[in-house]
Amino acid sequence: MTRITSDRLSPTERAKKLHQFCITRGLTIVPRSIQSIIPAPVTLYPTPFPRSAFQKALQVQHPIQKLYRQLAQDEDFINQHIGPIAQGDPFIERLYKIWQDTKHLTKSRIELQIYRSDYLVDKNSLEPKQVELNSIACAFSSLSQKTFELHKYLDASCKPRNVQRVSSGARLPQNGNIANMAEAFIKANDLYAEMFGRSRDDLAVLVVAGSEEGNVMDQHWLEIEIGMHGIHVMRKSLTEIANTAELDSASQILKIDGWEISIVYFRSGYSPSDYISETEWTARRTLESSRCVLASNVGLQLTGSKKVQEVLITNPSIMRKYLPEATARLVETTFMQMMPLADGLDHAKQGTGWVLKPQREGGGNNVYGEDIPAAVEKMTKEVMDGYTLMERIDAAKVDGVLVRNGDIWQGSIVSELGIYGAVVCSNDTVFYDETTGYLLRTKQSNANEGGVNVGISVMDCPLLMDDASFRQRIVE
Repeated sequence: MTRITSDRLSPTERAKKLHQFCITRGLTIVPRSIQSIIPAPVTLYPTPFPRSAFQKALQVQHPIQKLYRQLAQDEDFINQHIGPIAQGDPFIERLYKIWQDTKHLTKSRIELQIYRSDYLVDKNSLEPKQVELNSIACAFSSLSQKTFELHKYLDASCKPRNVQRVSSGARLPQNGNIANMAEAFIKANDLYAEMFGRSRDDLAVLVVAGSEEGNVMDQHWLEIEIGMHGIHVMRKSLTEIANTAELDSASQILKIDGWEISIVYFRSGYSPSDYISETEWTARRTLESSRCVLASNVGLQLTGSKKVQEVLITNPSIMRKYLPEATARLVETTFMQMMPLADGLDHAKQGTGWVLKPQREGGGNNVYGEDIPAAVEKMTKEVMDGYTLMERIDAAKVDGVLVRNGDIWQGSIVSELGIYGAVVCSNDTVFYDETTGYLLRTKQSNANEGGVNVGISVMDCPLLMDDASFRQRIVE
């Protein structure tokens, strides 16, 4: 295998140190297939990334959070743009109906909004181009920090003497996601306690978890950080919640196992597969009908759909309703062309250079290039209304080394940057609005889809450099 750094250790020797770090420091996953803790899939070296693109993604995060916070409170906007797609999408229809029935509660609740905006770097302009905006679950906020720590450790322990470590400059950006994200939860919990005259001892944070969760360690790091501040954290599936939750219809107090729930954090509930029966839908409606702080509520989940991303691109005046002109223009530089599928049938028939996206989260749902025409041919008009057509990003490729299940692979890779943020608010009052950290996921450049959980991408850390240096790293 070709060396791509000046390490004193071979890739195999470095991979051994990587394995030891992952196991001892909790950079791990629990695959459903084996139900045993193993190291998370990661890159062997940090991946080159243009500093300008990284900084711009950070720069637009606050405006994006402000924009989506206000869109989620705009009932007319949700009715106008989500209502129509609900007619051809049973999953969106169920969520939309819950929102209609519970939206009045939002005005009296504290909100905890968690975001992750994902980007690929255009290989020509080196601009960050938005892939999507996630407004529920936002996985890997903890393991992304652990991956930064991994590469900082490997850099220090594998370099020869008298060779500058990359982390000694500002080339490996700091990532404090765990403490920063926990700060938002603690703030929301304490605001709930203050509003309703409770103490921390009375309250619990509820994590809505999948019944077979492979990314459980990512969740546990955040749970532990919150628990270290004296706040009880419990985990329940939607099925368990339906069987144990007690909702007082007068006060909207939600109790489970005797604990009053202050915050509900959805790490499940964003996919149709999470609702195997009416039992799970009953649980979701119960949670949305409570006075709990919901991270994130159903209105924000709907607002994070691909359709809203499309509408912001095709209707520039909407963004300017909430953001100043200069800020709106800055955010727009990260956009690719998007359109309703019905308006882009000529592009869809060609397929090449486009991605067809449904209103889904979690990876594995998109249709790419040559597969688009056949997929569209099978759709009714109602189903077609639920799809968005997006111009495909011609992403920069570099050389890298991936490690998964102990196997080492080297070749052309593409990296996707995610910027995390959290907002605690109530109506127009904002108590917390911060960028909390970042995520870098990397995959083989010939893979269409991404996602660590679906076995395609691996965890990574950016090695920041100037544009000229990065261009020298680009491969075809």
